[in-house]
Amino acid sequence: MGSALTVAQSIVIESVAIVDPRSGTVKPNQTIRLAGNKAMRIDGRGKFLIPGLWDMHTHVGDLPVGWEELFLANGIVGIREMACSQKNWPAQQLHRERNVAPYLVSTLGAIDRDGPLAVPNAAAAPAMIDRLVKLGVDFLKVYNALSREAYFAIAVEARKRHLPLTGHIPDAISAVEAAGAGQRSIEHMDNILLACSTAEVGYRKLFVQDGRLPKPLLLNSFSKEKAEALADVFVAKGTWMVPTLTELRNGTLDASALNDPHLQYMEKDWRSEWKAHLAILRDLRFEGSWFEKHREVLKIFDKKGVRILAGTDSPYPFCVPGFALHDEMELLVGAGISAPKALAAATTNVTEFLERDYPPAYVLLSGNPLTDIRNTRKIEAVVVDGRVLVRSELDSMLAAKKKRANATR
Repeated sequence: MGSALTVAQSIVIESVAIVDPRSGTVKPNQTIRLAGNKAMRIDGRGKFLIPGLWDMHTHVGDLPVGWEELFLANGIVGIREMACSQKNWPAQQLHRERNVAPYLVSTLGAIDRDGPLAVPNAAAAPAMIDRLVKLGVDFLKVYNALSREAYFAIAVEARKRHLPLTGHIPDAISAVEAAGAGQRSIEHMDNILLACSTAEVGYRKLFVQDGRLPKPLLLNSFSKEKAEALADVFVAKGTWMVPTLTELRNGTLDASALNDPHLQYMEKDWRSEWKAHLAILRDLRFEGSWFEKHREVLKIFDKKGVRILAGTDSPYPFCVPGFALHDEMELLVGAGISAPKALAAATTNVTEFLERDYPPAYVLLSGNPLTDIRNTRKIEAVVVDGRVLVRSELDSMLAAKKKRANATR
């Protein structure tokens, strides 16, 4: 019957094919035994078992009641909250203390030159980081307008407190400098094309002066060699990339995005806001080129060995919580990243990045995601927190969320 991964007897998944994203292999006819709150046996014949999924860039504090259901119904057992508001922080703290799925790793807001978490200069950094430590944040997030002096002071404090430094690359800082300062992850491939420009120094100066990024100039001055050299720096410094391709893709969307069936799970005000987003004047052809250039860079990074995490920026327009993570993995594969690596970006890479363990969690699929990443959507059951959420229960979660969303009409 194959090997057993644990010795507890409460939940038993028999004769299942276990998918290992790290090695890109499948071990057929395996049995897993897990502790749970009731005895249950699952026939895994013809099914594939993957680790529970994580969305590593979300803003769930903005979401209405029931956000947990959208994630769990999509096999997502953990999320990284990138900028909780002060208002929502107590609720997120309570959720974290409960330590139930979806597990929550979070920080309070983004540290910037102005705003609620303002660090206008280097001298202000220690007190701000001390405040965040006392509030219990899991990591720090830096933002665009920070000065060079403030950014590097924050980086020093982060190292002192053993807090991961994440976020955007501030406009005044180069990507190489951010990696050298110990920034653990870069979100949205922020300012990466600027770092890959042959005129990087001049364009950064222009950007800082008038606040506008010369996008067409960056495409025209792109250097593959600079991208490869930057990737080497990221690998050497242990800098991770969270590309959020779902967010980057949004500039390319037209009115057909309104036909996405997953919009039915979002409340009316969200749908109205997203519809208005489509009306913003933009050059769709150029935005398509901008998006594809980022995917080209990501492929270079992957080939060079830069580590990648899957994140969505949900609920950014047309990034429907839960469903967007499957979009993200498919977009990663579309960028030239292998299906095993795309799956790892949402599973095994997360454990390595967070450097902490969570209770065993699995997603049972009816198709092999290593041969077609779209099979991550074919969820038969989610095993988490000592319980098994079968397909009928997952469907009930989605139905309840849809009912609440439609009630806002």
